[in-house]
Amino acid sequence: MRYLEHVADRFDLRSSYSFETRVTSAVWDEQNGWWTVGTDTGESVTARFIVSAAGGLSATKDDDFKGAESFGGELYRTSNWPQTPVDLAGKRVGIVGTGSSGVQVIGAIAKDVGSLTVFQRTANFATPLGNGPMDEAELDEVIANYPRYREQCRNNFLGAPYPPAQPSALAASWQERRELYDRYYRGGFRLLMPTYADLLFSKEANDTLADYIRDRIRDRVADPEVAELQCPNDHAYATKRSLFETNYYEAFNEDHVELVDVRSNPILEITPTGVRTTAADYEFDVIILATGFDAWSGSLQRLGLVGRGGVRLEDYWAEGSRTYLGIAVPNFPNVFALTGPQSATPLYNNPLAIEDHVDFAADLIQRMVDTGAGAFEATEEATRTYMALSNGIADLLGRPAGSRAAIGRWGVLVAKHVIRMPSASVILNWAPG
Repeated sequence: MRYLEHVADRFDLRSSYSFETRVTSAVWDEQNGWWTVGTDTGESVTARFIVSAAGGLSATKDDDFKGAESFGGELYRTSNWPQTPVDLAGKRVGIVGTGSSGVQVIGAIAKDVGSLTVFQRTANFATPLGNGPMDEAELDEVIANYPRYREQCRNNFLGAPYPPAQPSALAASWQERRELYDRYYRGGFRLLMPTYADLLFSKEANDTLADYIRDRIRDRVADPEVAELQCPNDHAYATKRSLFETNYYEAFNEDHVELVDVRSNPILEITPTGVRTTAADYEFDVIILATGFDAWSGSLQRLGLVGRGGVRLEDYWAEGSRTYLGIAVPNFPNVFALTGPQSATPLYNNPLAIEDHVDFAADLIQRMVDTGAGAFEATEEATRTYMALSNGIADLLGRPAGSRAAIGRWGVLVAKHVIRMPSASVILNWAPG
């Protein structure tokens, strides 16, 4: 946050924004070739282009649980955490969700609360985050060699400055794999890269890493029954975004921490005193909903986009989001969906993915100015082809359940490479004038 504030100050970015203003509608004007954008302040503006920088993880999910408004204690959402400190010391806390934010919160608060009850529907693969302070010598080395690190990121499959991966997990012995996985069981995407190049493309190879992580979970969780509940068995490693944790599994070794499997005992409702499942009632002083975001597509659908011929984005995406390269959508001319659905973001270094999309948008706008084109639009044919490619790669290992808004987490990496190709502009329909 301090770094982002520094950047905003250094480049006077705040002067370019209208704060406390929400976009409520954006309607394409076919006759004039521009968008009319309405806001909750009652003001409207016209614009030739819309660049959606709303983010893939900014639209919170609607509450899934009946009775949330009736709870008499404190109720928090990880997607909208208070800016002021929250005092959980000694309190009875229930947390719903073991995705990315749930995993982070559980590891952070377990030792401070009076009791902690974790409601888990789906076990996820989580590996050590490995964050820590950098000493001055390490920081100086990074700064001195920053161009080299940037080049390494750009030339790496996942956009991180890791050494090249070995060709195949299946070509290595069990002992060789164990030694390599032990070396990289620490921080970031190191277990995925730079270990073996076929982990993303061979289920058999992926199983070697998934089995390794499950063994580490069993090593770290003392109760064998709790450990097995924590071991994912319904998806391959990295078909959901990899989770990183600090002291997450160790939290379940504390006597005051309980894990509740809501796949076998679903949550029925939130009550005035706590949470009711099909098996029991739980009383809490605090409930934390770590149910996440309406990822990738949610922020776009909340802009009220109405495109060519009066087509609403939510109707066009009624059976699932469809884009070309994660940035362009048929029927919605001159709209750039930065790191939108099917883009590289689920399995790629996000700042670099954003840079690719921003560069693409800026170059295309400049080309339109230079050529006198009035509008661009991704074609249905190109979108179908790209979606078939993305989904085809996704199906190599099977798609995770609930991936409607992020179809093709394997295939999205293709977008990172295609978006930077000069020939990418062939997918566009051009309107003169």
